[in-house]
Amino acid sequence: MDLSESARTELSSLLHALNDMLGADSGSDDLAGEADRHLQAIRESFKRIAKCGKNDVFVRHLMEQLEALAGTFVGASTRSKLPVTGHEFESAQLLASAFGSSNRVFRYTWKVDVGARLFDDAAWRRHFELTSTMAISGALEIRTMFIGESRQVLEAANLQKLLEFFASHDKMTAKIILGPDWNSCMIDYAIPSNCIEFGLYGENLLYQASTYNPVSVGSWSKDAIDIKRFTEFFDAVWNMPAVAANNPASPAQKVSLSRLVSADATYDRRNAVHETVARIEENLKSEAA
Repeated sequence: MDLSESARTELSSLLHALNDMLGADSGSDDLAGEADRHLQAIRESFKRIAKCGKNDVFVRHLMEQLEALAGTFVGASTRSKLPVTGHEFESAQLLASAFGSSNRVFRYTWKVDVGARLFDDAAWRRHFELTSTMAISGALEIRTMFIGESRQVLEAANLQKLLEFFASHDKMTAKIILGPDWNSCMIDYAIPSNCIEFGLYGENLLYQASTYNPVSVGSWSKDAIDIKRFTEFFDAVWNMPAVAANNPASPAQKVSLSRLVSADATYDRRNAVHETVARIEENLKSEAA
């Protein structure tokens, strides 16, 4: 097998990292057996492919993937951090397990933009529907901070409906904060500037979003220090009445999840432009008077 020493080291690092994780007491022989089958498949497949030599396009590409995968496993096992593209849970059971043994309080931030629909991203819509349904059923509590560059952003019809939806359910609470205030608070608590939004699943798990375009990219963390810092930051801002305003909505009748999604689906971005122009005109008239 014509492999360089560095290539052998990279492959060995991956296999050792995987084996170390399997060696831990997971309490699940089935899980260990399934992972071991994947390891065996890697070993056997690599032996056949490596015969082509270290400069073969297959070998070089797969070695790069193995090196990256080894780094991911090592990071997850030693630093409790995992980079991901997409972060949805496929079932209520998986979502509930994300909280571990901690209280099921889901804290998260949501930056809202002028003229944007709330649920254009299918993965986010599924996640929102799942968490909201569980909160409505009493299975968890949700605390959300909506972040807008100006108060006018929150006057769009679909955002008003979203606020009414939160006001309709006991286990769902929302507060509003302006972007400049939020950014100042982030600096005070040393929150990374590349963290667009984040979610805290009790005291067990932290998600940080880094970008949404062209795909959703972020990271999971089980690091206790990070989770504590983000939780203290969220709670501190949450309890600042001068910074985080209470949800102003008070619907005459409860807004259902289906009604919210339907309202957002029919929301026309052109309406947002018209609403903005109307507000500007009103401000100009007020100033002139």
